[in-house]
Amino acid sequence: AQISSFETDIKVENVEGDSFHAVFIRAPGITRVGDGVSVLAKVEEEGGQEIVIGVENERIVALSFHPELTNDPRLHQYWIQKVQNFQQSAA
Repeated sequence: AQISSFETDIKVENVEGDSFHAVFIRAPGITRVGDGVSVLAKVEEEGGQEIVIGVENERIVALSFHPELTNDPRLHQYWIQKVQNFQQSAA
């Protein structure tokens, strides 16, 4: 589990463009991914082990980092599009 704050560039699935600058503030990694849940992002821990830091299912996005602390709007745009798509499919 991640216990210190740090920043690093990561690849986020389903988000176009270059890497995303991720800001972590004592955020835990995601230890288990269940059925119907897709991994959006991982980060490599010291020692080379990958830790899941972003997941989603049809209705929910969960992140271990803070996209609101960057000037990059892509994750927020992705989330808004996801909400709009869900609303349209539910109508």
